[in-house]
Amino acid sequence: VSKQSAQGFICKINLQMADAVKAPDIAEKLQELSVDWQKRGNTNYRNYKMCDLQWTAFIIGVDKYNAEFEINGCLVAAARNGGPMALVNKKDNFLSGGTHLLKDHIVMFNACGKMTSKVPWKEKGDIVCFEYTDDEILVVVTNDCKIHMMKPKEEDMVIVKDITSQLPNTIIEGAKVHENSLVIITSKNQVYNIEDLNDCKLEPICESYKEERSITASIMQEIIVIEPSVSGSGKLEVVFPKEDGGLYRINANGVQQLDGLGNDKPVALGKILKMAQTPALAGKKGCIFLALFNEDEEMIICECNLDSGQIMKFKAGEEKPESLVWCGADSAALIYLDRVVLVGPNNAKAEFYIETFKGFSCISEVDGMRILTNDHCYFIEKVPIESENAFTTVSLDPSAHIISAYQKFLNNDPRAEDTLKNVKEENKSSLPEGIKTLIKAATAEFEPEHQKYLLKAASFAKNFISPGEFSAEDFVRTLKDLRIVNQLHVNKYGRMMTYNQYKKMKTKQFIKILLRYHHHFLAYEICDILMFEDKSMIFEDWAIKKLKYSKGGNEEDLFEEIKKKLSECPNISYKKIAMAAEQEGRKKIALGLLKNEDSIKDQVPILLSMREYEAALTIAVTNCEADIVYGIISQMKKAELTMPEIVQYCSRVDGALYYLVSYAQQKKLVEPDKDETLGSIFEFLRKLDTKNPEQVEIFKQLQSLDISVIEEYNLLADTLHMPSMKEQDKKMEFIRTKTPKSMFTRIKPCLDLYRDFLAQKGKMAADQKGKVDLNKFYLNTEGVLSTIMKLNEIKELAGNGEILAKKQFVDKKHLTLVKLRAAATVSYTHLTPPTKAQVQISVVA
Repeated sequence: VSKQSAQGFICKINLQMADAVKAPDIAEKLQELSVDWQKRGNTNYRNYKMCDLQWTAFIIGVDKYNAEFEINGCLVAAARNGGPMALVNKKDNFLSGGTHLLKDHIVMFNACGKMTSKVPWKEKGDIVCFEYTDDEILVVVTNDCKIHMMKPKEEDMVIVKDITSQLPNTIIEGAKVHENSLVIITSKNQVYNIEDLNDCKLEPICESYKEERSITASIMQEIIVIEPSVSGSGKLEVVFPKEDGGLYRINANGVQQLDGLGNDKPVALGKILKMAQTPALAGKKGCIFLALFNEDEEMIICECNLDSGQIMKFKAGEEKPESLVWCGADSAALIYLDRVVLVGPNNAKAEFYIETFKGFSCISEVDGMRILTNDHCYFIEKVPIESENAFTTVSLDPSAHIISAYQKFLNNDPRAEDTLKNVKEENKSSLPEGIKTLIKAATAEFEPEHQKYLLKAASFAKNFISPGEFSAEDFVRTLKDLRIVNQLHVNKYGRMMTYNQYKKMKTKQFIKILLRYHHHFLAYEICDILMFEDKSMIFEDWAIKKLKYSKGGNEEDLFEEIKKKLSECPNISYKKIAMAAEQEGRKKIALGLLKNEDSIKDQVPILLSMREYEAALTIAVTNCEADIVYGIISQMKKAELTMPEIVQYCSRVDGALYYLVSYAQQKKLVEPDKDETLGSIFEFLRKLDTKNPEQVEIFKQLQSLDISVIEEYNLLADTLHMPSMKEQDKKMEFIRTKTPKSMFTRIKPCLDLYRDFLAQKGKMAADQKGKVDLNKFYLNTEGVLSTIMKLNEIKELAGNGEILAKKQFVDKKHLTLVKLRAAATVSYTHLTPPTKAQVQISVVA
């Protein structure tokens, strides 16, 4: 880079940064931050404040001088990835003040402590589980066999499942949420898994384990569920402490009591007091490590594979902690009343004192640990190596030199360019590497001011390298991602998500989270920023919420608004929105939306649920979907419509009566003694009122159907389809006894002709020189075929088919059979005697 171009660039940057914050102050802050880092062995950890929590004002209300709120007197639940939080008062905790919200409510907040909803809580049972699922639904389990599920944004969506009938004469001692499922342990030592919380069907994991002693509440608080993907058995496993030391390990194979872990040199477990597991990483099911703390103040770290995983044991502390929590997947943390201690081998530990006198709660995250106090939210994490290289005062990393040069540039120091030149002269690739380090260090910072400073330093250094040495795509993508993450921290959205948590989530999964809290516009903007094309999910959810929460008003205006908005996005599933409209009692909107649905199979079920039989028949008949028409008729019968009502519905749709007759005939063949549909049609014909114009029109339509001919097609097709002559004879006997004699006399010659031809075919296959006069054979069969198929041009058709038969006679089935089967197939599809063209198409196919 020439000196002149560098000077020009410096002038340009000076103009662009006229409104920037005081960079020297930020540089000093970054260096000061590294002073507060705590070392655990060779690893640095840091604690920083995420936000001020507002929940005290919501909980205490106007009685702020008399009421008190202490977080250690509450059960606290928090969703992962900086998600929502919930509080409920512990049963034995006394609350002062008349307006205290926690006296009779479960209160839910966003991650900034802003109240989102409250649910009245007057249950008498003790709470044994108070946790969020992966879908951020709050699950509250009481010992009287009740499961409450609460959505943070929707107060009316509180679902209560009473499973007393599945657990008679017992109570729930312990429960644990895993992913979107639930494991419970009863007082009768039975262990169940509930895979689908909407269904709440109990599935026993194994037979009851034997434990004569009573199970204490402290043991039931230490339940761990190991997912099949990481367990040693490859099945779901439940692990919890034994009263006299060791662990219970329960899976589908049975109950195992573990006093030690490891095969070669088992590590004694002792009496386990606290247990924790690492949070499941995004995209990977299950945990990676378990941490166990025993009464000898020893920490045992092991893999979830308890059969052959690695094990580590070391001295951890001098007193029993209040709880045990993982800080990401890097370190287990002992939680005391006033501090958090990250422990490691060789007596290595890092201590963080929490400034509070009212307790605090810890939530494990994939990249650290969130700490909630009465007033603040903190975050403890492992310091990324990029931040260490950039911030420490003694660092010789290129990123540190870039920061130094950038600082000189901001102070109008001409040595800024020389500093970067020296870095480049030492190693040509060091400057691009330093830029990458600064970008990664920026993503590890929570404060936007710190991010901007580091990114501007990287941007400054970029101008001293050629375009081929560094790709700008990573830089631009990082800017977009940080813009999204910082927007989530705004109080309106209140999600304390870190950059690492955001990157571990797929875009679609992240959008679903935003939609769960009705942040549709933010989700739309994020899709634009990330150039994510599939926005149909956002539009569909918006329309469903619009239908649900738009009370009153003009339905036509609402329909036009939804229709106009949905027209902006392709690939919309109108089925879901129509179903939502139907559930909300907006039938007109549902019918209007269904007209835009392309899939017939998606339209018909909703129309049937609304009892719009005529509309459903119109769609199915128009698109020649015979199976769907039959399904509609069957649904009408299940809805207990009378045959006159069914016939009248079908008569209003052009062509539907043909399908009704065919349906009746097929049911008669399959269930001759049970189904009375065909008889009901003829009974209806006899009772028609000839003075009623509508019924006369129905009679004319039915009379135009050659019912006997269609039934002959069906019977002949079924007979020829039989695999053996014995079964064919059995079928013919059924036809002889159950159908009119004239029908039997027309079908029997066809079967005999077919068998004769098979015999001639066999002779021709045995004697290659033998020839059969196919044309003569077809002429002899003309009378029978024309009787059944109502064709006058059989001779011409047989002549055309002779060419095909001569070429592939031995390898293909007899053409007469093909024609008979084709005719039957066409009759099933079109329900009218087939034309020559239809049969020819079937034969060629």
